[in-house]
Amino acid sequence: MPNPETPGAAFLLLAVPRSPSGPHAVTAPPTRPSRDALRYPRRGSSKTEWLTETDVATAYRARYTAAAERDHRLVDVEEDLVDALADRATPHLLVTLSPEAPGDMVIDSARFARYQMELDSTELYLGQGHRTFTRPTVGPRRLIVTEGAGDRSARAELHRDGSGVLGLALYTHSSRLTGREVDLQFAEPGEVVYQLLCALPFLADHARDRAAASGTALVNAALVADMADHPLHEEIDVLRSDSIPFRVDPLDPGSGQRTPVSPHTCQYADAQATVLLDDIADRGRGLLEATAVLADELLQAFGYPENGLVTRTGDLRTEGFTDRNRGALAAWARGHGLTT
Repeated sequence: MPNPETPGAAFLLLAVPRSPSGPHAVTAPPTRPSRDALRYPRRGSSKTEWLTETDVATAYRARYTAAAERDHRLVDVEEDLVDALADRATPHLLVTLSPEAPGDMVIDSARFARYQMELDSTELYLGQGHRTFTRPTVGPRRLIVTEGAGDRSARAELHRDGSGVLGLALYTHSSRLTGREVDLQFAEPGEVVYQLLCALPFLADHARDRAAASGTALVNAALVADMADHPLHEEIDVLRSDSIPFRVDPLDPGSGQRTPVSPHTCQYADAQATVLLDDIADRGRGLLEATAVLADELLQAFGYPENGLVTRTGDLRTEGFTDRNRGALAAWARGHGLTT
């Protein structure tokens, strides 16, 4: 930040997010002749205080308790969306994000009007250049936004503490192996990875910019062939025949037919990662790196060693995406300086 009193000089501001993993030890000068000791500092006003043994034990217990609560929070947020989409029998990608240091989004009339304007103008699908959501509504300690009516519409629930979950219907193809009945449905890898790339910054924007959360967040991404196949479905009373087997396979560009890469079907797969909110919301290489971690783990459930479209070093291979999203993604990547 420029120093107004000294032209040409500036201040360097260091913003350190609150850590969810305290207490943190540092080496400190010994109080008696010995090696340097580990001590646990905390801030007390403008000074440094040192934790006692009781303080340290209490802080460690709080750390593990908070970690368990965050894991439960991630499950609770995802379960609410599974309840809302319980009657859907088509493949979906569900992405859930929960900040490790929760924020607090205030909901009142004035702020809700601002949230409506923000969400009305949100372009969920990267590079597509059109708005997605209808006007949001208020739910219990959350905002609820939908893409419209129908079983293939996107739905998001954005909670006051910065947690959020987004459900996206996958564009799938059908395979008829015997007779005229559909024996298999499949999505292309590029469809899965593109939807994941779109979901992560949308949820990170909410956590950081509406709820003022910072630092790291837990993410769970799930591929589910039918909501009846979701592990959290057990509380949902839905009468439905067995779901159609689901694979992730590419289309052959020449014949337009399925290329059988996945060695087996999978009705449910999930992946977890810890991400930096700023990296995701800023839509830089950190977004690509986090997407690669999650996409690799998801597709390994279908027999892929890695996704092959985004790498853990932040490279993007747009040529491997589908005809539905390749051009839009390439244009978006150029605009964000992410092409190689």
